[in-house]
Amino acid sequence: MQLEIRKRAEGVVKRFEEMLPEEVAAHIERDHFDELVLLVEAAIGDIYTTTMHDTAKQLETLAKEYRTQASVITEKL
Repeated sequence: MQLEIRKRAEGVVKRFEEMLPEEVAAHIERDHFDELVLLVEAAIGDIYTTTMHDTAKQLETLAKEYRTQASVITEKL
């Protein structure tokens, strides 16, 4: 997954660089674009981690509700 995030970040920065006028892009050092890749990568990674954590919490809640329903259904009458 990390490689996919890295590729996505590189794509964002490449597109940003393409949007800049040539005379502006020429004044920006490659190191700065590389740093921008790291920042974008960190932002995407944070969103991914947060989303996965929230999804896991939702699944835990769903599992708890399922267990509750299953115990009600299987109770002896």
